[in-house]
Amino acid sequence: MVKTDEDREEIEKAHGFETQATIVLVMKACKKLDHEILFSEVYKILKNRFILTRELFKKQIQELMEKNRLERKLDNNKQYLYIS
Repeated sequence: MVKTDEDREEIEKAHGFETQATIVLVMKACKKLDHEILFSEVYKILKNRFILTRELFKKQIQELMEKNRLERKLDNNKQYLYIS
């Protein structure tokens, strides 16, 4: 089956939404996490659905920070804080 660019865009968008939802789920439970630990937890949850790339993960983290759902910890740039 040949996928068009439109299909790929739709799949990427769906993966983005699913990644964001999973990040929020993990962060709601933990409140504060290191970047690598958060990536690892999200990867474990999504591994049976699709392969999470670091690029997609970073993009979704950035979008969540723009939506004021996450922020970087001031004294440790590698940690994220969940904003409820």
